[in-house]
Amino acid sequence: MQTHYLGTEEVRGYLRDFVARLKVLGESGPKVWVPIGTSGRELVKELIEVSKDLDGEFTPVPAEFDRQKSAVIFENDAAGQILGKNVLVIDSSVHSGYTMRAIVDKVCALGAVGICSYTLVMKRGASFIPSYWGVSIGDYDRAYFLLKSLPNNHFHDGGSAFGQVRERPAKITHPNRDPYFHLRKLSKSDLERPSILSGLSSLDRTTWADRYYDMLNHEGRITYLLEAGLAIHGYVTIDFRNGSILSIEAVAVDKALHGRGYGAALIRWAETLARQSQCRTITLWSIKDQMPTYKRLGYSIELEKRSIVLDGEEYAFLSKPVLYHL
Repeated sequence: MQTHYLGTEEVRGYLRDFVARLKVLGESGPKVWVPIGTSGRELVKELIEVSKDLDGEFTPVPAEFDRQKSAVIFENDAAGQILGKNVLVIDSSVHSGYTMRAIVDKVCALGAVGICSYTLVMKRGASFIPSYWGVSIGDYDRAYFLLKSLPNNHFHDGGSAFGQVRERPAKITHPNRDPYFHLRKLSKSDLERPSILSGLSSLDRTTWADRYYDMLNHEGRITYLLEAGLAIHGYVTIDFRNGSILSIEAVAVDKALHGRGYGAALIRWAETLARQSQCRTITLWSIKDQMPTYKRLGYSIELEKRSIVLDGEEYAFLSKPVLYHL
C-alpha cells in the first residue's frame, strides 16, 4: 500500500488544469454542478479559489447517496435545475465508483442533456471512470490532500473535516489527557484478569473469556484493550460485516476514568481500521445519554431502526460514512 500526499499547490495545479479544460467548452460547458457529499462541496470551494471567475457561473445542486436505501438525495430542486442542461458531477475521490455512477444515472433520468464528471483522486480498480480526473492510485493505496502538515496517526483529536489539521499546542493543555497508553488485542493471557466496570450492566456482565471466545469463533470480530502500563482502562470490540461495514459492537471505559478521552481514542482507532480496511460505513448502538457525543463525532441516527432496551438501558442505532481523504 502506498500513501500519496498532495500539497495545496499540487491540488490547485490539478484544479487549474481542470478549469482550463472546462473553459475550452465555452457556452457548451456544464451550467449545473452536482457536488457529492461534503468532500464534493469542499472541492468546489477549492475550484472557485483557483479561478474566481467561476463563482456565479454555475448552479450548485448538491447530492448525497444513501447506501442503506440505495437512494440519491438532492439538496435543492434537482429536477427543475437539471432538466435540459449540461451537468458536471464532482467528488474529491472515487473508490469503487458505485456512488458516482448512481448519481450520474439519476442526473440522466432527470433529463440532463449532457453529463461530465470529475474527481481529484481515483482508484484504478473503480468500476466507473469519470470524464476527468487528477491522480490515479492503486486499489489499496490512500491519498491525503490539502494538509497543512504531514500527519502521524494518533489517539488524541486534532484533525478536522477535509484534511485540515488544526494547530496543535506545544504542550498538553488538558491535565487528564496524556499519550501514556496504548492498545493491543485481547489475548488468552487476559482471561483470568478482572473485567473493567463501565457502569453499564449490559456491557459489564460480559467477561474477557466471552469476548475472547467471540474472537476465536467469529471471523472479523476483534477486541482491543486500552492499557496504561499494565492496567486495563477500557476496550473496544469491532466486527467487520459484508466487507463494507465496520460495526462497533462495544466500547467501554472504566467508570473511574471517564472524561479522560479514552473513549474517544477507542472510537478513533475503530474509524482508522474502517478506513484502512476499505469500509464505507461505521455502525454502532449508542446508549441514549451518549448520543450527543456520537453526533458531535459525525454519527447520525438510523430512524428505520427501532431502539432496543438491554438491562433497562435504551440504545439507538447510529451510523457514519467513512471518509478516505482525512
